[in-house]
Amino acid sequence: MVAYSVHFKPPLTLLNAAGLVTEKNGLITKIELFYDTKPFEILNILKKN
Repeated sequence: MVAYSVHFKPPLTLLNAAGLVTEKNGLITKIELFYDTKPFEILNILKKN
């Protein structure tokens, strides 16, 4: 598992995320990304205005 934070320029803020990587025979077979969608809510608010 990899946990990381991505910093965006305003109006977005900090995005915390985690990635779960599954491998078989040394090759990546699946990547799952988990993140909080709250930082993206501002985009919907700005789009409506």
